[in-house]
Amino acid sequence: MPNSPTLCSASHRLPIVIHVTNPHEQDLSVIHNSRRTPMDPSGDLYERDESVLAGPSKMRFYPLAARSGEGPYLMTDDDRRVLDATSGQGAFGLGYGDARLADSARSALMDGGGANVLAMTNSASVEFAQRLLDVIPGDAGRKVYLGLTGSDANTAVIRSARAATQRSKVLSFGHSYHGGIGDSQAASGFNADAGGDMDPRAVVLPYPDLYRPEAVTGDPASTEEELLAEVMRRTEETLASGEIALVLVEPIAHDGGILIPPKHFLRELHRACRRHGTLLCVDEVKVGLGRTGTFPAYTADDYFDHPDHTPDAVTLGKTLGGGLPVSAAIMAPKMADAATGGLLLTMNGYPAGSRTGLDVLRRIDDEGLPERAATQGQLLKDLLLERTAQMLHVGEVRGCGLSIGVELVLDRETKEPATDLAAATVYRAFELGVALNYSGIGGNVLELVPPLTITRADAEFIADTISQALRDAEDGKIDPNNLRRFSGW
Repeated sequence: MPNSPTLCSASHRLPIVIHVTNPHEQDLSVIHNSRRTPMDPSGDLYERDESVLAGPSKMRFYPLAARSGEGPYLMTDDDRRVLDATSGQGAFGLGYGDARLADSARSALMDGGGANVLAMTNSASVEFAQRLLDVIPGDAGRKVYLGLTGSDANTAVIRSARAATQRSKVLSFGHSYHGGIGDSQAASGFNADAGGDMDPRAVVLPYPDLYRPEAVTGDPASTEEELLAEVMRRTEETLASGEIALVLVEPIAHDGGILIPPKHFLRELHRACRRHGTLLCVDEVKVGLGRTGTFPAYTADDYFDHPDHTPDAVTLGKTLGGGLPVSAAIMAPKMADAATGGLLLTMNGYPAGSRTGLDVLRRIDDEGLPERAATQGQLLKDLLLERTAQMLHVGEVRGCGLSIGVELVLDRETKEPATDLAAATVYRAFELGVALNYSGIGGNVLELVPPLTITRADAEFIADTISQALRDAEDGKIDPNNLRRFSGW
C-alpha cells in the first residue's frame, strides 16, 4: 500500500498568555442543527444497560445509547445524531453501517466454510493471512497469528518471543497500553502507571514524552535529541542484562495521551535490539491501518524502507475487523512457530472475521485511506490550533494523521493536568453532538480518533464543537452531578 508523507507533530505548543479574550460564542446549531436535539440523559436504553450489564466492561464518559449508525455518525436512543470521534474505541475506523463489510461477513457465515484455524483451516483465513504478509514488509518465512483483540495478538507475540529466545522478560514503556488481559496487560506501562499488579517479568521504562521530557531526563527544558539519547541509554543498559526477550512499543503512546516520541526513536530501538539479540514488536493495534498517515505506521521513518530494517513482529486490530473482533500478529520466522499451540482461542481465524478483514485491507488500499487520513488529520489539527489558540487551558495540540490529542492544563508553565476540565469538556461535547474520550495518565488529554473516512465538513464540526465545549466547561456550564456518574479511565 502506498505511503503518504508523514504529518506527525509533537510540538504544536501554544504560547503562554496572561489574558484571554473569549471569542463570541458560536451557535453550533447553525452548523449542524439536526445534531442539537435536546437530550434525555436517562433514556430507556441507558437505564436498561445500567440494570443488566456488569461493570468490568464499562468505561463511560457520558450516557451514550446508540441505536444505529452510518459513516462517522451514530443515531442515539433519544433521536440525536452524534459524530463518533472515537470510532468506537478504534474498532469502526471505516465508519458504521458499511454494507460491503456486512455482506462479506454474511456470505462467510452462509458459506459455512469452517469454524477456525485450530483443528482445521479455511480459505478465508489463508487468503487473509497472505494479504497481511503482502502489505506488511518483512522477510520470507514470516507467518500470521489471527486473533480477536489486540490483547491476544500481543500476548501471542510475547509468548512466541519467550519461546524463541528462551528469555523471560518483556520491556515496554510508561503510558503504553498493550492489552486488557493476561500477558499483554501485565506488560503494559499503563498498568504500571495506574499502580496495577505487575508481572515480575515485565520491565517498564519511562516513555520519551516530548511535552514532559523531565520524566526521562529530569529536566523540563531538555531538547528532543537529549531526550532520545537518555531513553536509549536506559534501554541499552536494560537490554545489556541479556534477560529481555522482547521490546514491545507503540509508534504513538495512544491511550497514554497521544504521545509522539522523538524522531528516530523506533530506529534506535531496532538497532539496540539487534545488538543485544532481543526481538522487537511494534504494536499498531490502535494507530495502524493508515490512521497515522502511513501504513504501517512505523514506516514514517524511512530507515524502515530498507529490507533488513523490519520489526520482528507487528500487531494489528480494532479497525482490522471492520466492526468484528479481528486481530493479527505478523511474526518473523524465528518466532512464528516457537509457541505452537500456545494460545488457542475457539474463534481464532473464524471465516467471517477473515473475510471482512480482507475487505478492510482492500478498501484501505483502493480508497487511499492513509493519504486521506494524513490530509484530513492535518486539516483537523490546524482547525483545532486556530480555534484554541487563545484558550488558557490548552497546553498542546499534537498528532499524526487522525490520531490527535488536545492536552488540557491548569497552567501552561507548570503543565499541571486539568483533569476535571477534560471530563467536563468531553461531556459537553457529547451534548453538542460529538463523542470523544479523554486519555493520558492525568486524564486530561482530549483524544480524537475519528473514522478515516471523515469529510472536511466533519472535521470543521469536530473542531467547532470542541472549542465551544471547552469554553462552556471553563464557564462552568456543565452540571457536576452529571459528571459523577461517569469515571472514564
